[in-house]
Amino acid sequence: MATTIAEAQVLWKKYAYMCQHQDEAILDFYTDDSLIFEDVPGYKKMVKKGAVYVPVVRSLLRAANRSGEKILDSTFRDVQFVRAGNNVRINATRHSNIKHFDSPFSLLVGKDADGQVAILEERMEHVLDGPLEDIEFTVDIEDNSGG
Repeated sequence: MATTIAEAQVLWKKYAYMCQHQDEAILDFYTDDSLIFEDVPGYKKMVKKGAVYVPVVRSLLRAANRSGEKILDSTFRDVQFVRAGNNVRINATRHSNIKHFDSPFSLLVGKDADGQVAILEERMEHVLDGPLEDIEFTVDIEDNSGG
């Protein structure tokens, strides 16, 4: 079943709000098979599956929320919704309110196995602002789940 632009817009509105407010419920939009592409220009490109990415990021968000640390605070502009087969590609410019930089950002949203609109793919960039030890959010995570 095809995902409509209107369905993608509903997911996007929730996603953008949660991203700005460091709400761990944002992770519920990902499936185990979601693909997350992270690019650290000049360093490396990483691909993670949702089954690996979500538990790690959930743990980081919970720890940050307990300590009051802000690790997720982005706003978006120039948002476009484009049909991509049965799915919808959402393209935007992401502004990191923490590191103060803009970068391209993209989500591919579509129906999951249960027919719910979900994030099938995410593409983002990060910048380095210090030693690699300070960017655990972008550390390569291996998928040892056998999938």
